[in-house]
Amino acid sequence: IEDGGLILIADVELTFCRSAPLTPRRTATLAMDSVVGSERITPTADEVIGHIRRLHELLTHAALPLEWQPVVEVGRSAPLGWRVELRIAQVEDRWLQRLLALPGRLPQMGRDLFRQRAVAEFPAAESAKVFLLPVWSEDLGDEELPAKFGHWARSLPARVQLVAEAGVAELEPETLHPFAESLRAEGVELALAGFVGGKAQLEPWCRSAPKFLLLDERVTRDLALAGGRSRQLAALAATCRSWNGRVIAGGIRDDETAEACREAGCEWTLGSHGTPVLAAEARPLAESAV
Repeated sequence: IEDGGLILIADVELTFCRSAPLTPRRTATLAMDSVVGSERITPTADEVIGHIRRLHELLTHAALPLEWQPVVEVGRSAPLGWRVELRIAQVEDRWLQRLLALPGRLPQMGRDLFRQRAVAEFPAAESAKVFLLPVWSEDLGDEELPAKFGHWARSLPARVQLVAEAGVAELEPETLHPFAESLRAEGVELALAGFVGGKAQLEPWCRSAPKFLLLDERVTRDLALAGGRSRQLAALAATCRSWNGRVIAGGIRDDETAEACREAGCEWTLGSHGTPVLAAEARPLAESAV
């Protein structure tokens, strides 16, 4: 409770204020002890509320740019699909930057606003058939989320498969499986992102049968020079194919690594050698592929 705080209990209104050298405010129900100098507590709740309101305004009015990464086949430029994130570099407020760096901490409404806007701005292209839309561990408590994804899926062109992208580091295999089943009942597939490891590390996730496995760039870094990791990638690709899944390589920055991925059975990569684009750039790129 702070100076000027108001509490309503039924039809009783309680107002709190700090005592001044003179008589406390006549409207005060209870005068609080004064706090002076360095003892004052900061930041205030009002400042935090102000940040939340500002964030909600940015999301509601689509003021935060979206960052798109094309999913492409090795050796081709036409996008097979798109992955979307919030671009936070242009946010001046440092508190908001820290919050947006971990979007899972956004209020549920904020996460839904972001996803709803991404669906509305999906870059149209005849070649695009996959849309990776993120979910976070905090989303798993929303029992209505699979139905929301189903609604968004029906808002996309019929050729486009909506895929809920979940980070491996944030989730547990046993909690992800029922969520994956609920998504599939709505016609939505699952992708695991940020995967690091080999076939043994993938086994706990096999029950969820993710349609796509997005590899962390540590798996593909200098792949052309690392025979052991090429065999590891080939084993991952073969395991995913056993349930009709596919591996997508991330962090590809040169043609040699891209070709090494293709030879290992990973024919799809994320980004044009890992370079994200803004929505304004994504639409011309998508239109050029039609």
